[in-house]
Amino acid sequence: MMKSFERNEKNRLQKSKLSFIMLACFFTIILFLAGCTNRTTNIFYHALNKFDYNVGDLYSFSKENNTYGVLKIIGIDETSEGTIISAKIYKNTYSSIPDKNNLGDLSVGTIYDTDGYGVGHLPILKGAFEIDIIDFIKNEPVQTDELEGYNYWKGDTENEAGAFNLPINKLV
Repeated sequence: MMKSFERNEKNRLQKSKLSFIMLACFFTIILFLAGCTNRTTNIFYHALNKFDYNVGDLYSFSKENNTYGVLKIIGIDETSEGTIISAKIYKNTYSSIPDKNNLGDLSVGTIYDTDGYGVGHLPILKGAFEIDIIDFIKNEPVQTDELEGYNYWKGDTENEAGAFNLPINKLV
């Protein structure tokens, strides 16, 4: 009877130790994820910090070669494919993350510009859109002339117009 009691006590202690170790590992992982601050390389950032996207929002996004760009949300649509965010991509490139104080004059430009060009309308599935998004900059009204490509696309969505499922920096 004493051996049975000792065996049960030993099993209970082993289970307690295992529970403690698992709990300690769980909290260590949570603290590690919470402490990661480099949003451009932290794969958990976007899962933990979703933005509440609105039409007219300007966001900074990461480009290749450690540069940054700016986009404006000109439409958000719920479809059978999922949420599609329509963005206007400006041609401007920045060496540091842009904010409302260092935007300068934003321009889409044209294909004839020697310093590059942006895109007037780029429909992207929300999951792919969020990969390169860094920070909210500001919200400003969308002008009627900014909606030409979006309205054309929206009118054609029943006839096969879709959305990209690639990160922004792979599209521009």
